Amino acid sequence: MKTLYTALLTFAVCSAFAQSFILEQSSETYQELSSPVDLTGGELWDDDEWVLPLGFSFDLFGKTYTEFNVNSNGFILDSINGAEMKLGMVGPDLVDGAFLIDFNNPIPVTYELSGTAGDQILKLQWKDANVWSADSTNVVNYQVWFHEGNGNLSFHFGNTVLNTTPGITVQLYSQGAYLDDGFALGGDPSSATASTIINMKMTAAPTDGSVYTYVNIVSSGGTGVTGTNDLGSEINMNPIQLYPNPAKEFLFVNGEYDEISIVNMLGQTLISHTDFSEPVSVSNLVAGNYLIKVYSNDRVYTQKIVKH
Repeated sequence: MKTLYTALLTFAVCSAFAQSFILEQSSETYQELSSPVDLTGGELWDDDEWVLPLGFSFDLFGKTYTEFNVNSNGFILDSINGAEMKLGMVGPDLVDGAFLIDFNNPIPVTYELSGTAGDQILKLQWKDANVWSADSTNVVNYQVWFHEGNGNLSFHFGNTVLNTTPGITVQLYSQGAYLDDGFALGGDPSSATASTIINMKMTAAPTDGSVYTYVNIVSSGGTGVTGTNDLGSEINMNPIQLYPNPAKEFLFVNGEYDEISIVNMLGQTLISHTDFSEPVSVSNLVAGNYLIKVYSNDRVYTQKIVKH
């Protein structure tokens, strides 16, 4: 997976709870679900809603969910009536692609639960969906993934062409009394920008293989740097944050620093990082334990990190 763009997003809901995400934009081969479960009951669908069981507990904006309500147009609500949370793709008025192909063979909206307990992913899929009143050239192949292990949300696009409705939004935001909370993605889909403007649209549909991931900082180990300084005294460097820990491809840093070094257990410096606009790439490190050294204001702070 190649990361194209990252940004720090903070979602404040009801002003009493804040949830922070890192936006990762990447590209990977789109794969249809292998053993999907039909949400539609085998019926043609248009402006329908269905209950989506997650198969695990998922925390979002201070609430714990075991199921969501899916709107056939491409987005998800926390409830059918009085919804305060809405996430997913909005804009196109999606309908069953079978309306233009074969009424007798509906193309269902489906889901699939994969992985082992504690690290499962619930994947929700729209396959070959069409747009109301558009011709057959308009098609949407799109998935929403809920990650149990780290609380991440990701939006995956396959072959998607939207000629009559070129604007498309991939977003998380709340409704009702808190309409201004949350972020929508807009602009060039290859380097999307986040905004508090509700339903802000992209300039075109995301290309095949586009992935937009909201990395949950809290669930991914987004704590202040707590370790020891060179004199062995325990310190806390808040508001500097490192996440995720464990890390797989990138280590994100939120806060001011002069330099970051990653050192192995033999004391050898493997990575020296000074580009504050980019995350620290750890993809080439062998899985294991390392020390990260944060240089700030003529002091050095260390903390153990784990590379997966």
